Amino acid sequence: MHHSSGFLKFTQSFLLSLALIAVWSSPMSAHYSPQDAKKSAAKGIFGGIYGGIEIGSKGIKATAIRVTESEEGYKINFVYNELIGTALTHSSNNKLVPEAIKEIEQTVQQLYTRMKDKYKVPEDRIKIIVGSELQITNQEELSGAVKEKTGKILSFLDQEAEMQLCIAGAIPQRISAKTGPIDNRGDAVLVEIGNSIIKGGYSVIRQMSSATPDYDYVTFTLPTGTSTFTTEIDRAAGGNPDATSFAQKARTLGITSIRSALRKEIERKPGLINRQHVYLTGGIVRAMVTLLRPDDLRTFVPINADEIEIFYRQMTGPPESLEKTLNPDLTKRMPNPALRNLVEKEIESVRTTYSHKNLIAGAEILKDLVTEFNLSGKTIRFARYSQISWILSEMNTQTTL
Repeated sequence: MHHSSGFLKFTQSFLLSLALIAVWSSPMSAHYSPQDAKKSAAKGIFGGIYGGIEIGSKGIKATAIRVTESEEGYKINFVYNELIGTALTHSSNNKLVPEAIKEIEQTVQQLYTRMKDKYKVPEDRIKIIVGSELQITNQEELSGAVKEKTGKILSFLDQEAEMQLCIAGAIPQRISAKTGPIDNRGDAVLVEIGNSIIKGGYSVIRQMSSATPDYDYVTFTLPTGTSTFTTEIDRAAGGNPDATSFAQKARTLGITSIRSALRKEIERKPGLINRQHVYLTGGIVRAMVTLLRPDDLRTFVPINADEIEIFYRQMTGPPESLEKTLNPDLTKRMPNPALRNLVEKEIESVRTTYSHKNLIAGAEILKDLVTEFNLSGKTIRFARYSQISWILSEMNTQTTL
């Protein structure tokens, strides 16, 4: 199987996703809490330029964006993006060694200065976070080092906070409808299909204070994703099944594994199925949209249950169908050679990141999601930029259209 765990693929995917389209900051406590996510969801800051620096286990990413309103919530233009690889060494108790802290503080200072001086991002609109995958025991030491260089207080995110920010950022609060602007967040749910897990949830207005909504979050996580489901299918099918046997076993396990797990979450959290607007994200969703709609580069790409069925049939059908899907002729659909070249690279990324079995497993998960979430007839959108939801959560509210 081919996976995107390597830093090279991680770098290529990050830069490519940003190239396809050409934060603000108020002081925060060292740990991002659910209350912080609620505050983020209660703000609305469209216009201007915003920046963010994310410290991860394999690299430090800097992003600056402009966000403008659109009928589907917002539209993103990337102003600056850079990814610098790091080799962070830990001691036996998961403590960053002094050399690693020095590397982080110097890299962050470099990116922070560049964002301010070259791209003119106001200091109060630059946020610095540490992703949940970087679990360290000397957080205060790292936070102090970064604050000394930048004046910024680090925000350490856990998985729950990341999910809440993803909901707050990837789901626009207001979208346009035939009757005019509508409050979208109260009728929307987000589902992310990752390599190792499926997660998602929705927000609920807890109270109104000074005309500003305060949100609670309902989330779920399932310990199965595209890659882990592929492994499960392979094991159940005897080790090395052909594509036909693999797809047949995927259907069986989809019923007993994926669908039953989703059903249990729905029983406990009925908002998952009762809401009419569904935002899908994650690698396999991006792969599907890239292959089915390569010329649609919008921030939110509308899809429907029938297209998910088409994707499933293409992934599980005859070899010639798969070959045609993975190698589309874009000459007529995209006459602009520069744009076509970028999209062809995106399609190549799908081919190198996902094996045929990965694509079958992911298509099965999507098909099971259609069934259990009753997606037929609902409004479904691919949220293209969920990876920067921690930035978008600060400006994705209180909009007028």
